[in-house]
Amino acid sequence: MSELEVDQSPDEELKDEVTVSSSDDTLELGGHIELTGFVNLMPGSMTIIKKIVGTYTKRYNDLVKNFEKLHLTMKPIHNTTDKPKLFHINAKMIYEGKVMSSQSEDRNVFHAIDAALKKIEAEITN
Repeated sequence: MSELEVDQSPDEELKDEVTVSSSDDTLELGGHIELTGFVNLMPGSMTIIKKIVGTYTKRYNDLVKNFEKLHLTMKPIHNTTDKPKLFHINAKMIYEGKVMSSQSEDRNVFHAIDAALKKIEAEITN
């Protein structure tokens, strides 16, 4: 391997794979993660969101058998200016044909995502 080549495992390659469906502004990360309503966020925010979601996806994959998909939907609430006052997050995780869902609202999109995904993790572990 030359100095310029970087050895990536298949999991690392999936993290960088992003598909955008323009019809409903859904981002598909790898094959197991879908984000709807996140297209208009700043690129720096998306990097953090991808890391948060990727971390929880890995946890879910370790906790359950046959993890299929994680889908997050974001809706800005009380949008009086360019910046929403509140973010509403719906999270849905599918495994073994079962669906677990949760929702959260917060002024900080990162906190809202974390809270919604933490609720699903709590349901899995109980």
